[in-house]
Amino acid sequence: MKSILSKIATGSDSSFVYKNLVLDNINDPWHFHKEYELVLMDKGQGTRFVGDNVSNFEEGNLTLIGSNIPHLFRNNEAHYEKSKSGQVSVIYTLFSKDFLGNEFFNISEMKSVNKLLEKSSLALDIGGQTKKWIIKKLYAMNDQKPTQRLISLLEI
Repeated sequence: MKSILSKIATGSDSSFVYKNLVLDNINDPWHFHKEYELVLMDKGQGTRFVGDNVSNFEEGNLTLIGSNIPHLFRNNEAHYEKSKSGQVSVIYTLFSKDFLGNEFFNISEMKSVNKLLEKSSLALDIGGQTKKWIIKKLYAMNDQKPTQRLISLLEI
């Protein structure tokens, strides 16, 4: 299956994308984009396709998907049965490596973050205390103004 290049548009008041969505189901096509994507599956289960990896996802999974990596999330078949369907909740943020300037991730203070982004060349599942902390930050970002939301992303 051929993946689709997605063009990600940021709002006029932000240099990155933050979305907190409640959906009937996940219905994105097999796609890729230059942006890194941090995805929290807040509610719902299904199958996650990232690059050549296929795995299950469930509520509470937190994944960092690398730049230009084809990916797709699909709910389990049972989700689509009318009597069993429920809503899906997803929080995600998308940002390009240069969203704060071409050299930002090359400065000394950001070397460890740069290494993390390089390790996400496919995807990273985030767990443990780090996951709990990031999830708290992602929830808080929902009610923040753009400047504070940027600070929260940098803290993450």
